[in-house]
Amino acid sequence: MSNTADHPAPYAYVSRVTKQSLRSAVLPSKFTCFCCTPATVWLTLRTQKKLATLSIVLGSLYVIAATMFLFGVVAAATKRLALIRIFAILCATATVIIIASGFLRTIIHFMLKNSLISECTSLATGQNVVDVWGIWNSDPGHNLTPTEANQFCRNAWSHDSFAEIFWLLAEIILLPMFTFVAFAYAQQESAGAKGRGRTSLPTNYTPAYGAGSRYAGGGESTIALPEVAYDQPSYAPPPGSPPPFDKSLPGYGAGEMMDKKDTDSMRTAVADDPFSDDFDEYPRLK
Repeated sequence: MSNTADHPAPYAYVSRVTKQSLRSAVLPSKFTCFCCTPATVWLTLRTQKKLATLSIVLGSLYVIAATMFLFGVVAAATKRLALIRIFAILCATATVIIIASGFLRTIIHFMLKNSLISECTSLATGQNVVDVWGIWNSDPGHNLTPTEANQFCRNAWSHDSFAEIFWLLAEIILLPMFTFVAFAYAQQESAGAKGRGRTSLPTNYTPAYGAGSRYAGGGESTIALPEVAYDQPSYAPPPGSPPPFDKSLPGYGAGEMMDKKDTDSMRTAVADDPFSDDFDEYPRLK
């Protein structure tokens, strides 16, 4: 039998770090995902027919994922086990949707480079475009000519190329972690519900040794119960006096009352024991 302890449940590994319910980790992460997903929908909007169709597809996928994350926020806020279990599955589904959308968005960005730059040029021509880098703003902006707009859009496309790859890698790394936290939280709540179900007893349950009984509280009891004589025999003793052998038991042999292996009675002992090695060396007793 193995003396090693069973491996802890998956949620226990995270609980070793947090030392508390994973609800505090689920709520902020899912709320952040819910807020970021509509922002991504806005960034995918395009006006050209080809790009508009792809934008609608990507936007629909992100809206579905945002709805799933909003469901997770509600499930964690209400702490209802059924909703939490459903959300764990929805979180994995949303993760697959967002990562697939990220790959699709990156492919579109590189394969439809000319279409993106053309749309950007038509929108930026004659417009006042301001380049902003953090808190610095060195270019106050001016109306762009077609050449300037084209150059501006090419620079923007190059900058967005790095951003697309960065966000795709971030989604691949972070979203599975959020999914793991969601499943760990569901497992944690399920284990807690099972524990509460084991400890809760029905109202009509009566324990075997209730309070005040002679076996409750270490033998302390205020109820007087009759003593039962368990050691009394249930049969009558045999008549007459006990057998005379009160110090030692009788022997096993047929010729002697006691088995003695001394030298004086060796012949008798051997004669009484047919299984002895010396049985054939001694004559049998007549």
